[in-house]
Amino acid sequence: MPDARPGTGHLCGQLYATLRALRAVGAARWKLEALRPYDKVRTSPSKFLPDLLDEAGRLLLKAHGRGNKYGAAAEELFRSIPDLLPPRGRLPGSLDGRQRIAFDEGYAQQMAKCTDAHGELLR
Repeated sequence: MPDARPGTGHLCGQLYATLRALRAVGAARWKLEALRPYDKVRTSPSKFLPDLLDEAGRLLLKAHGRGNKYGAAAEELFRSIPDLLPPRGRLPGSLDGRQRIAFDEGYAQQMAKCTDAHGELLR
């Protein structure tokens, strides 16, 4: 029976989208430029995603400080993070062309999911 879990590139894209959404609900003022550039993250996830993962707990607390709807959204996003980590939590040092396409697909899929659930908070 084949493993139904998405591949590493796809998971990294989903993880980046979730961390980006968490940043949006956790910070009163945030700039997209403050996040690691998309192309750099999709090229070298292990170089850029750990810093964003380190920030996730602080963003959860900040979201609660912004009010109940922000706190609830941040909790949902935060709880989803473990399911989006690659096997054994190992972020790849680089992604090949096929994995970058999977990253793009995972990012788009997860960002659409986050926007559907929390769109008004992501603006």
